[in-house]
Amino acid sequence: MDGDEIAIVQLFENAYGNYGGYTIKTPEDWRWCCLQRPDVERKGILVALDKGSREIVGYVVAGKSGYLWELSYDPQHDGEQIVSLLLDKATTYIEAAGASSVNFNAPRKDAIIKRASKKLGFADSEPPQMFLSVLNMQRIISLLANNKANELTTRYNETILIKIKDAPFWVGDTIFMQINQVGITVGDEAQAYTTQLQTDYITLSSILFGNTSPFNAFIRAKLKIKPLSKTLTVLKLLSNLQIKTEWTYPLSDYG
Repeated sequence: MDGDEIAIVQLFENAYGNYGGYTIKTPEDWRWCCLQRPDVERKGILVALDKGSREIVGYVVAGKSGYLWELSYDPQHDGEQIVSLLLDKATTYIEAAGASSVNFNAPRKDAIIKRASKKLGFADSEPPQMFLSVLNMQRIISLLANNKANELTTRYNETILIKIKDAPFWVGDTIFMQINQVGITVGDEAQAYTTQLQTDYITLSSILFGNTSPFNAFIRAKLKIKPLSKTLTVLKLLSNLQIKTEWTYPLSDYG
């Protein structure tokens, strides 16, 4: 029903907010990603309600092509019952629409979805590979640093110059990051710095997204740090900045 988008978006945030790759959705974003998708009819959006409170405790967006674009549930309720009900109803709808299979993405470590899917005959398959490119390296470093501001500002008192080699033309090759008890500042200008870090675009991206250890990158000479006395400090800082959570994404994030 119109207006359910607010509760649906909250369920989506609760389900995916702690995963790498999470994208913030507003009700308007959700309507565009799901409700206005050509593959989706309004009757293909199924919600599960708590019998007593009539609160939305789960939903699924089923497409006529056989894709489940989103699936979320409230773990404070009987998650396995909610997911089983939603998958069963969605499968029935998709079969009636003429699709030959049902496909969806779910976090690998979600035991509730895994159990419910197995009982309904779903099989695991390898997900498609994700290829990520950074449009604004300065912005990403700023977001990651400020997300851990309380921890970083008590541990570090540094102004670091980051020099990036082989960066695409849209990515600046110089970033300054200042961390002290006052706060964190990330920009492209600074009068002085205590440490210099030189690396290449791919290595820095791989470190930030959690695919490469800063220590391994340093051993392979992919990171150069001056002065050498700051090596351990910079490596620990890069490790602190890394996205270390599991990555997942609903199909609705595409298109």
